[in-house]
Amino acid sequence: MPVAAMGITNVRDYGARGDGHHDDAAAIQTAIDKGSGTIHFPPGTYRIAKGLVARLGERGKLQIRGATARILNHSPDPAIHLIGTHKGTADPGSVTDLTWDKESSPLVTDIEILGNRRSGDGLRIQGIMQPIISRVTIRDCLHAIHLVRRNRNVVVADCQLYNNLGVGLFLDEVDLHQINVTGSHISYNRQGGIKVLKGNVRNLQIVGNDIEYNYDHDDRTKLAADVWIAAGPIGIREGTICGNTIQAAPTAGGANIRIEGLQRDRNNKAGLLAITGNLISSQDTNVLIQRARGIVVQGNSIFRGETSTFTLRHCAQVLLDSNVVDYNPDYGPTPAGPILLDRCTDCTLRGISVENVGGGSPTAGASIAVRDCQGIQITGCRLTDPVHCGIELRNVADSRISDCIILERRAEPTMQAAVRLAGTKTRGNMIVHNRLGIGRKGPLLGTSPDSRIDGNLMR
Repeated sequence: MPVAAMGITNVRDYGARGDGHHDDAAAIQTAIDKGSGTIHFPPGTYRIAKGLVARLGERGKLQIRGATARILNHSPDPAIHLIGTHKGTADPGSVTDLTWDKESSPLVTDIEILGNRRSGDGLRIQGIMQPIISRVTIRDCLHAIHLVRRNRNVVVADCQLYNNLGVGLFLDEVDLHQINVTGSHISYNRQGGIKVLKGNVRNLQIVGNDIEYNYDHDDRTKLAADVWIAAGPIGIREGTICGNTIQAAPTAGGANIRIEGLQRDRNNKAGLLAITGNLISSQDTNVLIQRARGIVVQGNSIFRGETSTFTLRHCAQVLLDSNVVDYNPDYGPTPAGPILLDRCTDCTLRGISVENVGGGSPTAGASIAVRDCQGIQITGCRLTDPVHCGIELRNVADSRISDCIILERRAEPTMQAAVRLAGTKTRGNMIVHNRLGIGRKGPLLGTSPDSRIDGNLMR
């Protein structure tokens, strides 16, 4: 049976050569416009000087499949641009018959898209319900996968998004609910690995990926992050970052994971996220969260935060729970970065295990430094060999340090004190039932009016 009768359109039947030299754009575009069902790319390299556009409402259901095939994009356009008309939500009642009958669930699979480092995006998607991108390799493009405007129920699975000039997976001011990113390698992209910029995003699942070295290798002063979530006026909420390896190299102000709400916004447009079970390492800051709320960071293994391990600014209701912050002697003796809380309320640090953590100086700062905060609970944490001080509360009220172990075991001690209390607004705190080692200036420095300090073992 001819492949056309099976709903498979071979691009070579429309004149595409796949020799890597001839411009196949017109032939492939004709195949997309006039063909039916699956657009098939046999083995070969298909050079295009103009981007391929699929208007699904006009041509109908679409799958793009390759067989050891490469699209070589030499145009400023996206190599493949999928366009739909969906304007509803993920609610079935908001989806039109046109979307269900002609536009839903387009599939791009088993193909490589290669740019020339002057070309456009690898794959751009807009107005689509349930697009599936699977086993696709995209490199040397602008953005590898670029989602714009409104999309719903997106799946990106088992892809290689590598060495692109922009972002690996870019959610660009989208209105998007439900996206699953799984089993993919997203690395060496100059403007970020996965970036969510403004827009309205719900149900973002980033699970089981290798996300590494996403920064500008020619200019480390450019701000970078492997996973970067930046809220807009509507907000970015409800998501999971779970079971990934997220690593990089230090860049100025960079982070492995960066989550930020709007400037001067009290409603914290970023939040309701879970960051669990990841290996996170080697950036200026490992996890940076600012102007956000309702975030759980739990059960991660974290190391090599050059400036800080965690930085929380203007946050509320954040839980840092059962994370291990280590330096691994095999990687050298450089101390891990401190944990910093700045102008936060009602946050909890629980069960964090840290060793050889820097931070501050002999007179200010600490391995866990809390500044201008209220309602902070630090409980059940273990700090071994803090460089200068274990925990500092500076202008902190109504907070509690309990059931922690803070000890120095170095042959040549550097710790000044286990706990330091500082600032005229530090009051109403509890420091109870801790095991505090004796630093050069004692176990505890400073005072806190209207506070309770008892039941601690200090020696």
